[in-house]
Amino acid sequence: MHLSLNKSTIFKRVGHYGYLSNISTRQNLTLDENGALWLSHISYIPKRIDYIVNELVENYDDADFNTLQNDFHCFMEELISAGFIDCIDVTPPRLLYLELTQMCNERCVHCYIPSSLKGETAISLSLDKVLKIIDEYSAMSGTEIVFTGGEIGLYKNLFDVIEYAKQKGLIVTLITNGTTFTNEDIKRIKELDIDKIQISLYSLSKHIHDSITKNTSSFEKTTRTIKLMIEHDIPVEIACVVIKDNRNDVFELLKHFQQLGVEVKLEVNIVAQSNCDKSNIACRLSIVEYRDFLQHLACISPEQAKRIINRHHIEYDEKFNYSEYLHKPLCTAAFSSIYIAANGNVLPCGNLVNIIFGNINAASLCDIWTDSQTINSFRQIREKDLPHCAKCELSNYCLRCLARNYTENGNMLEISQSFCEQAKIAQETINVLKN
Repeated sequence: MHLSLNKSTIFKRVGHYGYLSNISTRQNLTLDENGALWLSHISYIPKRIDYIVNELVENYDDADFNTLQNDFHCFMEELISAGFIDCIDVTPPRLLYLELTQMCNERCVHCYIPSSLKGETAISLSLDKVLKIIDEYSAMSGTEIVFTGGEIGLYKNLFDVIEYAKQKGLIVTLITNGTTFTNEDIKRIKELDIDKIQISLYSLSKHIHDSITKNTSSFEKTTRTIKLMIEHDIPVEIACVVIKDNRNDVFELLKHFQQLGVEVKLEVNIVAQSNCDKSNIACRLSIVEYRDFLQHLACISPEQAKRIINRHHIEYDEKFNYSEYLHKPLCTAAFSSIYIAANGNVLPCGNLVNIIFGNINAASLCDIWTDSQTINSFRQIREKDLPHCAKCELSNYCLRCLARNYTENGNMLEISQSFCEQAKIAQETINVLKN
């Protein structure tokens, strides 16, 4: 096994130094004085290998860094093979969500951002700070950036940051409600060759859509922008959150945009507000409504139904490795993606605002990505850390989410009961689709 410093390999101790016993394999390992010293520098919180070797060099007068590094690699390989040490090769993030502003001109009933944060005092990132973040992310070999909010159309330097990201060779996606764009803005979007624009639309009925956004002019403005983008051959995608108010309108919306060749992305699992206020989830589909909606969707659009319920689906067959499954990360956040909020906090996602890896005003994105104790601890969360789920035969049908657990229960690892109920329906629906 080759352990590369360039990949920021980090280690976590899962046993005790001195005399180790691996319970699962009943292997024993006795360490000499050097081994005990080396293992004592590996904490239960993951640490980078170059940091560990730098610490160890100070204990030896006759060993240089490279020699000690090679010896330490061999020592680690033995402990890893015996199951006493966990290691993670942390690759650069492929996807960066950048919240330009929390300001928004809509007050959607299902939104996870508290309304109190969206007004005139809403926080926004400065232009200089955004450009610096783009520089750092690009230097880390990042590939895609998603500009989000709030409503990004209210960010005064929006086109400056888009142009800069494109100059850096990044894939650019915009998440917007589409209400602020003028004809000139549409032309500018076309010129910038933005890779995808995701626009929120909840119904083809003005009354239903505006009642969800709490903005009486939102439907007209949003649909106008969508129409102009289609006419200008701009890659637009419709994002539709399915709640009680629009669940019967979604099918007509799907049919309409299918005829226009426009992709529709459905989301049925809304998350409580980031401040753990659960009032917004009153509009979430009940379990009966969820079953009815999913079964109807499976009849008229099997592919859309599969996208909703197959997100974590794994076929349990003779090739399935249960032990490997238990050690899979519960979330891709902090592995392939990262989120930066408008206040500079680096987070797993926009919903987990209390899980702060660092702040870009105090450290570089690269340093936070590799060295933050909080992010390295977050990376240790595995499927096995949800003991009920790990033993459940429906776990591969479950759409469990750490953010939803946290905002509803105050604990990322305390499962929301609604996931269990939805998993049963997902299994039923998959069996129907197979047959």
